[in-house]
Amino acid sequence: MQIASTYRLQLSKQFTFDDAAACAGYLASLGVTRVYCSPILQAARGSSHGYDVVDPTRVNEDLGGEVAFRRLVTALHEHGLQLVVDIVPNHMATAGRENPWWWDLLRNGTSSRYVNYFDVDWASPISAMKGKVLLGVLRDRYGRELENGALTLERQGSETVVRYHDLVFPVSPGSLNGLELDSVNRDFDALDAVLERQHYRLAYWRSAQEQLNYRRFFTIDSLVGVRVEDQQVLDDSHGVILRLVADDSVAGLRIDHVDGLRDPVAYLGRLRSAAPDTYMVVED
Repeated sequence: MQIASTYRLQLSKQFTFDDAAACAGYLASLGVTRVYCSPILQAARGSSHGYDVVDPTRVNEDLGGEVAFRRLVTALHEHGLQLVVDIVPNHMATAGRENPWWWDLLRNGTSSRYVNYFDVDWASPISAMKGKVLLGVLRDRYGRELENGALTLERQGSETVVRYHDLVFPVSPGSLNGLELDSVNRDFDALDAVLERQHYRLAYWRSAQEQLNYRRFFTIDSLVGVRVEDQQVLDDSHGVILRLVADDSVAGLRIDHVDGLRDPVAYLGRLRSAAPDTYMVVED
C-alpha cells in the first residue's frame, strides 16, 4: 500500500462513523486516497479522542458500533478510498466497570484471568502492598476520607462495590464475611477491615505518586500499561483490529506510543507477522 494523500478524521460521539461516511465523496473529490481515523475500539464513556480504550474486543458503540463501521468502509470503498486506523497497544483506561479486564483484576487480584494483562508489580517490598494494586484516587489521606464518610459500601445489582464520590471499585468475593452493609458503613473499623481485604489499596493521590506499582502512560494514573509482550494479551487486545485487517476493512495501521512498550521492535515484528501486507506507521 502506497500513501499518496491522506486525510485525518477525529471520531467522537459528535462525529461518528456515519458522519465520516458522509464525507467520503467530498474527500475523494479532493484527491484523497486514504482516510486516517482516530482509534475505533470501545473507549471510555464520553471520550473525545478515543485513545482511552476500555474494551479492545468491541468497536466503539459511541461511534455507531461495528454496523456503522461497516457502512463507513462501504462508503469509502465506493469512492476508491482506503482506511487507516490508529491503534493503542501501550495502555488502556481503567474507567471502573467500563473496563472489564481491569475490573476483574481489582476484584480477583492475582487469581484474575487478566492478572498478566496489565503491567503490575505484585511483589512490592512493602508487606502491606504485596498482591495489591495501589490506586492513588483519594483527594485526602485515607484515614481522613474514611472518617469523613467519603468511602462507603453499596449494592449495584448483584455486586457489592466501594463508592468514593463518582468512582466505584469492586469488592472481592467473600471479603464481607456475611457482614451487613449498613452495619459496616456505620463502623469505621469494620469498613477499614473490609477495605484491607481487597486486592487494591486506595491512597491519597499525592503520596501515591512515588509508590504506584503499575506502569502508566507518562504520569496519567487512569491509563494503565498493557503487557502486549505476552502473546495471549497481544491476541486478545488486537483480535478485532486484525480481523478487520484480514477482511480488508482496514488497509493500514498507525501505532500510537510504541516506545512505551517493553520491546517495541519485538512487538512490531509480531504485528507484521500477523498482518504482513498491511501498511504500518508508528508515532514519531
